[in-house]
Amino acid sequence: MAYFTLVLEYIGATYVAQVDAPSAERALAKGVDQMALTGVSGIKNKPRRYLGEQLKVDTLTPVAGLRWVWSHSASLYGRTARLTLVQIQV
Repeated sequence: MAYFTLVLEYIGATYVAQVDAPSAERALAKGVDQMALTGVSGIKNKPRRYLGEQLKVDTLTPVAGLRWVWSHSASLYGRTARLTLVQIQV
């Protein structure tokens, strides 16, 4: 089991979660769920769930030149949510 840090930037705010998971994809799902529980300010529950689902559906993109780092993005109301996933323990 590995340990991951997720950093989500949306509407000028930064949200951070840490999870343990067997893969980057599972860490993404767990981390987005964890962030949804604490909430993302500026949007109500239904759009928040939609943003979380959007982040979980698409594929993570490995960051070129770095090991154990992925990038991801989603759009809600014409604004981009950027997510960085870093595996911090193997």
